[in-house]
Amino acid sequence: MRSLREEIDRPAIREMAPMAGVAAVLVVAALVAGAGFFIYKRMGRRSLADRLQNMLPDVDELRASVKRPLERVVKAL
Repeated sequence: MRSLREEIDRPAIREMAPMAGVAAVLVVAALVAGAGFFIYKRMGRRSLADRLQNMLPDVDELRASVKRPLERVVKAL
């Protein structure tokens, strides 16, 4: 009885192996790209208004920083 390995043509195996490797690499690359895109979309980007608002000082801090010098000026008058 011949083994299964003997029944398969050696050149056919050599031709199939590189194609299978390329296919496997393409599948893995597609999965990684899809996962990366999914994570990117889930994180979400902040809008320009949110970024600008975070750059500006808080209104309460701004009011307090202006109020202290004004109180000193009023007392001096």
